[in-house]
Amino acid sequence: MKYGLLEDLKGVHSRVYSPAEIETKACTVLSATDLYPQRSAVPIVKIADRFEIDVYEYELEEDFPGDIRVNGDTAKYFDRDRVILVSAREDIFRKRFLAAHELAHYIYEFPWDPSYKNPSLLFSDKYHKDHHETLEEKRANRFAAAILMPKDLFVNQYHIARNEDGNEMFIMMYLSRFFEVPINSVEKRMMEVFG
Repeated sequence: MKYGLLEDLKGVHSRVYSPAEIETKACTVLSATDLYPQRSAVPIVKIADRFEIDVYEYELEEDFPGDIRVNGDTAKYFDRDRVILVSAREDIFRKRFLAAHELAHYIYEFPWDPSYKNPSLLFSDKYHKDHHETLEEKRANRFAAAILMPKDLFVNQYHIARNEDGNEMFIMMYLSRFFEVPINSVEKRMMEVFG
């Protein structure tokens, strides 16, 4: 399935940042991989595997806790030419978000740049802890949130939590545990979904 799944996602390489388009593409990826969750967290490592990308914990620089590496000398170090690296120092919820963020860079950027048809050229996009102003970083963050917390499932689980205990902190903690994402990601997702 080297590029088969990406063929289903044609058009995602547009430089236009559209939240609705990103939500749609995240759902398309979940549907195309047949990994749309009903009662549990999204299996992001399995989704990456459907794109033939391995996810590894790795010792990365503190300011760059995530990276994606495709082609170049990647196989020399990892026995695979496509890998997502997440910092071993991060907690598991953060690692999941980093993996989804890096997958977004692959989906939105790698296959649509003709220079990367040359397998000796390395595609890499490090996650900068404090720099998320660019279109590409905003898009990757939004995609990570949309794929890890699908809108309809998020709304459903939000209402379950709210009916259980209307306390906002309880709701955020419930959603964080359900989706296995950091609480700050839940806060941002609430703003994206409920405005």
